[in-house]
Amino acid sequence: MTFAFTDNAQIDETWEMPTNLDEMLAQVDAILDDSFGLGGGDFTEHNEWALDAAIEGILNQMAPETIAAMIADQWEPSDDEMMAAFGTPWHDGL
Repeated sequence: MTFAFTDNAQIDETWEMPTNLDEMLAQVDAILDDSFGLGGGDFTEHNEWALDAAIEGILNQMAPETIAAMIADQWEPSDDEMMAAFGTPWHDGL
């Protein structure tokens, strides 16, 4: 039997929900920020798909570094993030 805890991720009844889930998510966020330059320390909080992937990795007892690398490999910048990388609204002059 599985139990849904977000829209996309599910836990199996054989998994134990860690009591320090928030700490573990913070570790993943810190690695995403430090090693990959993503999120300013709260990437999983603002990206539901990343939160789902992080929780699933934690429940599967993956190392935080592995979870962060997996999330960084799947990340694609939004249009707004791409435009912001140019510093000014470059498209206004077109």
